Amino acid sequence: MSSPIQSPGAEALRYFDASPVPMYLLWRGDDGGTELIHANPRFRADAPAMMGGEPGSWAAHIHPEDWPQVVGPLAGLEAGGEVELEYRCRPGPGQEDYVRVRDRFAAHRAGPGGMEILAVRLDIPDAGERAGPGQCREALYRSAIQGSPDAYFVLDGQGRIQEWSPRAESMFGYTQEEVSGRSLEQAIQPRGNPGEPEDVFARFLRTCREQGSGRRRRFIARQRDGGGMPVEIQASQLELGGQRCYTGFIRDISDRLLAEGRWVQAQKLEAIGQLTSGLCHDFNNILSIVIGSLELLNEPLTAMERRQVVQSALTAAERGVEVTRSLLAVARRQPLEARDVNINALLRELEPLIRQTAGKAVQVEVAPLAVDAIAHIDQGGFSNAILNLVINARDAMPQGGSLCVYTHWLGLLEHQETAPELPPGEYIAIGVDDTGAGMSPGVAARAFDPFFTTKERGKGTGLGLAMVYGFARQSGGTAQIQSVPGKGTLVTVLLPVVATSRQSPPLVDVRHEGGRGWPAPEP
Repeated sequence: MSSPIQSPGAEALRYFDASPVPMYLLWRGDDGGTELIHANPRFRADAPAMMGGEPGSWAAHIHPEDWPQVVGPLAGLEAGGEVELEYRCRPGPGQEDYVRVRDRFAAHRAGPGGMEILAVRLDIPDAGERAGPGQCREALYRSAIQGSPDAYFVLDGQGRIQEWSPRAESMFGYTQEEVSGRSLEQAIQPRGNPGEPEDVFARFLRTCREQGSGRRRRFIARQRDGGGMPVEIQASQLELGGQRCYTGFIRDISDRLLAEGRWVQAQKLEAIGQLTSGLCHDFNNILSIVIGSLELLNEPLTAMERRQVVQSALTAAERGVEVTRSLLAVARRQPLEARDVNINALLRELEPLIRQTAGKAVQVEVAPLAVDAIAHIDQGGFSNAILNLVINARDAMPQGGSLCVYTHWLGLLEHQETAPELPPGEYIAIGVDDTGAGMSPGVAARAFDPFFTTKERGKGTGLGLAMVYGFARQSGGTAQIQSVPGKGTLVTVLLPVVATSRQSPPLVDVRHEGGRGWPAPEP
C-alpha cells in the first residue's frame, strides 16, 4: 500500500518534529490497511521503551488480541474526529514482551484513497491504571509473585517448569532460562528428611495430580553451589486454556527450623525441671518407706510383724522400679521386645483385667473389631498403656460412668490432616472413651507431657499418659487426645498394621457423631 500523502508540509513538519510530545502520522487506506508514514524525533527516541518507529512497522507491533479493538475505531474515524485508545505493543523490533500504551488519534486530512491520521502518545499507564478488572487482577497477582519471599513456579501437564520467579532464581541459583523445560526434581533434586522414603517428592507430585493439591511437605532442596536448603512446598493443579498445569510456592524454612529448635530446647529445659522435681518427690516417698522399714527391723518384732515390714520395703522398692520403667518408656530409651501381636485378641484377653481395674461403679464395654489386625509391638508395653488409660478414665469418674475400649480400622491418605506425623498406610486405632469430667483445651494440650498431672500430690506421677505416648511413638504410631469438659475424654492410640484378615481397608478421615474422636466401633 502506498500513501499519496507522504508527509506534512515543511512548516508543519518543522513544528511536528520539534514537539516534545511523541507523535507520529498514520495513513489509513480505503482498503482498511494502516501504516506509519512519519514519526517525530521524540517518538523515535522513546521507541526502545515503546514501539518501533520505522515507517510501515506500526501494525506489526500491536498485540494480535488488541488489533481488532484498534483497527475498528480507526476505520470509523471521520474527518475532524478523534479517538483515544489503549492497547499493547512491542517496545521495539525483535522484542517479545508487550507494554501497554495510550494514544490519541485525530483525522488530520483526507486524500485520494484514504485518510491521514495524527497520533499522539499520551503515556504508558501503570499496570493497574485504566485497565479492566481482569487486567488489574493479573497485574496485582504478578506484582505479589514478583515481591513474594517465596519461590513461585508453574509446571506444565508433564511436570516441566514453565515459570520460575526471581525469588526462585535467588534461592536456588538457577535462572529461568536454565530450568525452563526441566522437571522440578531435576532443578532442585529434593530429598526427604531423615527417616522418610526416597520417593517422598515423587509421591507428593502424584498426590497433587490425583487430588488436585498436595499437602505441604518439607524437603531438603539442592542449590546451585551444592548446598542444601530446608524448604516447604505447596502446589495445586488447575486448567488454563484447556491445558492442565501446576502452580506452587517453595518457602525457605531455615529460620523457622532454627526458631523451632530453640523452642524445643527451651521445652526440654522446662521438662528437665519438671522431671527433677517429680523424681525427687517420688523417690523421696519411696526411700522414706524403705528407710522407715529398715529402722523398724532394729526393734523387737514378732515374725509376722517382721514379714510385714520387709514386705512394705519391697513394695516401695518395686514402686521405684515402676517409676524408672515408666521414665525409660517416656524417654524412649527402654528397648521394646516387639513381635507380631493380634490386637483384637489381646484386648479380649485383657477384658477381665480392664473390668477389674475400672471398678464396679464403671460400666465397661470392650468392643474390638471382628476383623483381626496384626501389629508389630511389645505386648507388655501395649497392655501397660491400655491399663494406664483405663486407670485415668476410672479416676475421672469417681461417681461412676461408662467406659468403652474399642478398635477401629483406619487408612491414612498422604494429604490427610488427622495424624500429619504419620506416613500414609493402614493403621488400627484403639480408643479408650470415658464419660468423665473431661479436660479443658489447655489441660488436654499438656496431657502427654512428662510429670504433668491434675491429680492431688501423691496420687499421680504424671507419667501414665506420657508413657502411653512414648510407647505409641516407639511402635511407629502416635497417640491423640480429644476431650470435652463435662462430657468425657477419648484417648486414641494409632498403631501401624503389618497384616490383616481384611482384603482392603476403607480410607477414611472422619469423626464419630460425638465429635470427640475416631469413628465408633462397627456393629
